[in-house]
Amino acid sequence: MTDIFSSQRVSTTRRTRRAARWAAAAAGAAVVAASLQVPVRADAEDPGAPDGTTTVTLSATVDTWVRTGLGQAGRPTSPELQVGSSNYGLVKARSFLAFDTSAVDLAGATVVDAELTMSNFATGSCTGSPVRVSRVTSAWTEGIKWSTQPQATATGSAATSAAYGRTGCADEGEAAWDATAIVQAWAGGATNHGLQVRADSESNATGYRAYRSLENGDPAKLPTLTITYTPAPEPNQPPATPTQLSATPGAHGWVRSATPTLSAVVSDPEGGPVAAVFEIIEGADVVWTGTSDEVASGGTASVQVPAGVLAEGTAYAVTATARDEAGDLSAEPTALWLVVDTVAPTAAVGSARFVDGTWTTTVPASDTLTLTGGAGTSWFTVTADGHAFVVGADASGVATVPYTPVAGWHEVVVVAGDPAGNVSEPARLSYGTGPAPVWSAPAANASSPASYAVEVSGPPGSTYGSLHWRVAGESGWRSATEVTTADGTPWSGAMAPSSARSTTGPLTWHAIEEPYGSGTLAPPAVLQLRACFNYAGRLSCTDIRNLALQEPASP
Repeated sequence: MTDIFSSQRVSTTRRTRRAARWAAAAAGAAVVAASLQVPVRADAEDPGAPDGTTTVTLSATVDTWVRTGLGQAGRPTSPELQVGSSNYGLVKARSFLAFDTSAVDLAGATVVDAELTMSNFATGSCTGSPVRVSRVTSAWTEGIKWSTQPQATATGSAATSAAYGRTGCADEGEAAWDATAIVQAWAGGATNHGLQVRADSESNATGYRAYRSLENGDPAKLPTLTITYTPAPEPNQPPATPTQLSATPGAHGWVRSATPTLSAVVSDPEGGPVAAVFEIIEGADVVWTGTSDEVASGGTASVQVPAGVLAEGTAYAVTATARDEAGDLSAEPTALWLVVDTVAPTAAVGSARFVDGTWTTTVPASDTLTLTGGAGTSWFTVTADGHAFVVGADASGVATVPYTPVAGWHEVVVVAGDPAGNVSEPARLSYGTGPAPVWSAPAANASSPASYAVEVSGPPGSTYGSLHWRVAGESGWRSATEVTTADGTPWSGAMAPSSARSTTGPLTWHAIEEPYGSGTLAPPAVLQLRACFNYAGRLSCTDIRNLALQEPASP
């Protein structure tokens, strides 16, 4: 006797019988056959099952039989199940079986084959008349009797004439019914109330059979229902709502192009390719729809808005909806507001104390810069003597910057910007202040292994300038002779052309080429440098700038 959970090899007869039905029902299907064990018994994987299907063998969970006559009570604990009549219709019998299919994924499945098998050990004739299996259509319990038996439908029923258990035929054998239509009805939504087994002829001994029941004592002879099916395809999951919707070039809901690129990150829970469907809405009207190419799940889908759709200064709503390869859309779109602004602001900068391109000999205690960008300007970048900062504009596109002036020549560059990222052409303010020449370069305590950038400016009117240097601790000054202009020629001391100031222009002092001692200057050394301008015979000099002449860096 085999264990009720052990896998059994289906008989050659059964395999042949099923193969014929499989070939008719599943020709051309592509599959991987699988076997699923569920209570009470599961057969081994059937060789030859159509690809892509699952085969599962179920043992009955409840069975009983009822009969006419005085003893109508059902027999749920009987070791046998009877059908038909052994006494020419005086007493008739019918059997009922239930199979639990709750562990089988039948909903919406395509049933390729289903077969009820029972072990027949008694018959009224070796050339028996048909015994039919039908789908029960109402609920019942194992305590039923003939008068309370449930209804069954002939739709989808099937019959077999197999008969065993009498002189002239085998003592016992397997009877099988094609239950495909019945199980397909269950897969299509009909309630599984089990099966009825009855003789087509209940008044003739040829219709009599006795089959082994659940209680027969031999697990190998249990009534079974073998189902081969293709599970219903998983329902397609819609893609996720897009994220990171944007329009470029631009920022914060503004675009500085009438043909911007719309982008969004799209993803699909099943990992398939996804596209984005973009809509542009003005008021209540959709004015444009565009669909991107498909991208991998998690990628960025983009599309460019064509010319003629967007108008300058108009507000639009932009939505993005994800669409998967099955055509399903995300449950919700994502959206943003968009305003087209392609016009850059204009910038101007003015000073309360200084006039552009002039030098003021007296350094004022304070000054205020006024930055003007016009309507729509939201910010300014200000670069003063190479140092940059950002200033916000008021509603009129104006900003003020108070500061404390210092002596020297100064250049202020202002750029205005709007929310879309449009920027103006630079506006400039250049001015000088102070009674004497002032260093623009080198910076105090600058260090170098060889040379220094030099630039000095002062009040206008000087005709000649000179540089002087010494090693720290010395009292006398030496004239710098190794000085070149921006084009590499020796500096003669002449001022660079400028009506606004006296200036050396950019120079380079080649310190290590200056004669010193028996050779030339060599690091390490601490040097001091000054510049003097000649004003009609009067010298005006800068402050003294300390410099470090350092050893060259090791390779």
